[in-house]
Amino acid sequence: MIEVLVAIVLCSIAVVGISALARVQSNAAGFSRRSTEASILAEDQFERLRLTASPTIASTGSQTGLDENGVVSNKGVFTRSWTVTPNGTYADVAVTVSWDDGVTRKVVLRGRRTR
Repeated sequence: MIEVLVAIVLCSIAVVGISALARVQSNAAGFSRRSTEASILAEDQFERLRLTASPTIASTGSQTGLDENGVVSNKGVFTRSWTVTPNGTYADVAVTVSWDDGVTRKVVLRGRRTR
């Protein structure tokens, strides 16, 4: 009888450990997915800014409620903002995509483009 109780306790400990591991892995996968989507949204905006006419004055912009495809929707969790600062023969470009999954997270893409 004692052996059965010990076996049950050991199995219970193993199940609790495995379920905690699964929860941590699920959270990590969710963060990885959102981080990748945010990176793609930042790259997309950076390319748009790179291909537009050369800036002569500093400019900024932002979009809220973006989904993973960059479309404004009521299910969108991303906020994208950007700043273009002319500086001589080039312009500094910074694109930030942020989201909230209990903690505010963000991806920042910085670069330069010729004027």
